[in-house]
Amino acid sequence: MTKNLHSKWTYVQRHWRILVRHLTMRRAVNLAINSVELHLRRRRLLSYPPYLKIDPSVRCQLRCVGCPQVSDKFRASLPKKGFLAVDEFKKIVRPLAKTTIAISLSQFGEPLLNKDILSMVEFAHSLRIGVHFPTNFSLKFSDAYLEQLVKSGLDKLTVALDGASKETYDQYRVGGNFDLVTRNVRRLSDMKRRLKSRTPLVEWKFVVFDHNEHETEVVRTRFREWGFDSHSLVYDRHGESSRRVRLSRYAARKPCFWLYNTMHVDCDGTVRPCCGAPDWRIGNALETDSAAVWNSCRYQELRAGFGFRKYGQNMDPLCRKCSKEEPA
Repeated sequence: MTKNLHSKWTYVQRHWRILVRHLTMRRAVNLAINSVELHLRRRRLLSYPPYLKIDPSVRCQLRCVGCPQVSDKFRASLPKKGFLAVDEFKKIVRPLAKTTIAISLSQFGEPLLNKDILSMVEFAHSLRIGVHFPTNFSLKFSDAYLEQLVKSGLDKLTVALDGASKETYDQYRVGGNFDLVTRNVRRLSDMKRRLKSRTPLVEWKFVVFDHNEHETEVVRTRFREWGFDSHSLVYDRHGESSRRVRLSRYAARKPCFWLYNTMHVDCDGTVRPCCGAPDWRIGNALETDSAAVWNSCRYQELRAGFGFRKYGQNMDPLCRKCSKEEPA
C-alpha cells in the first residue's frame, strides 16, 4: 500500500498542474473510488478510468534505435488505419468525459503527424479534460500552426530530445533533425510568450545512454535556456538502474495498475489492457460504448488474475510474465 501511494504521489508531482486544472468534484470522487477498488482488487468496478491513452497515429517518420518501429514485422502488425479521425475521438471520449481527468494522445506513432490532433485537443479542452502527448518534434511547422497549438488548450508537450548536441542526438533518433527540434522548441517558447500563455508546458525528455550521459548536466542546468519549462531524465531500460527498478517493481504481488486506472485505445478503436499487450483485443470503443467496455467480461477476467486469494491462478500468461518478470 505504501509503495502504491509513493508511486501515485510521484505521478501527481509530475502532472499536478493538469490534475489541479481539470479535477472536478465528480472526477475527484471517481478517482477516490478507483483507488479503493484497486486496493481491494475488485473485478467489476463502480469507478471509470481516470485516464485515457488514445493513439492518434501509428505512423512515425523516425526509426529510433530500440523502438519497435524499426521492425517491418512490427509495423505490419499495426492497424492498417494509420490515423484516428476527430469524430472517432469524440465517440471514444464522450461516454467517459465526466470522470476522465486527462488524456495522453500517444502510443505507437508520432501524434503530430495526425492533421486533426489539435482539433482533438480543442474538443477535450471544451470538456475540461487535460491533454498531454509526447513528440519527437522533428517536423516543419508554420507560425500559424504553432499559434494554433498554443491556443488549443494543450496542457503539456513532452519533447523527446536525447542529446544536447547533434552528435549524440543522431545516435539514437535516427532520421531526426537536431537543429530543427531545438529551433521548434525555441519558436514555441517565443509563441507562448507572445500570446501570454503558460501552456502547453514543454518538457525535455532525455533518455540517458552511455553515449550521452555526459550531457545530463546540460539538461539539468540549462533546460530553460533552450526554451523548456521542465526536464526529465529517463535511463535506458536495458541499463543497470532500470534493472534495479524492475527487481523492486516485481518483488511484490501487486494488482495491475493499468487494469484499474487507464484505458488504452488504438487508432482503430481497439481497446487493450496496456501498452505491453499489442496483440490483445478486449473490445472496440468505436463499435461499443467505451464505458461498457471498461467492465466487460474480459476486463473482469484479467483483474481476477490479481486477486488476493488466488493470485496468479487464473492470470493471463502475458500478465503472469509481466508480474513475475526477472531481470535480463
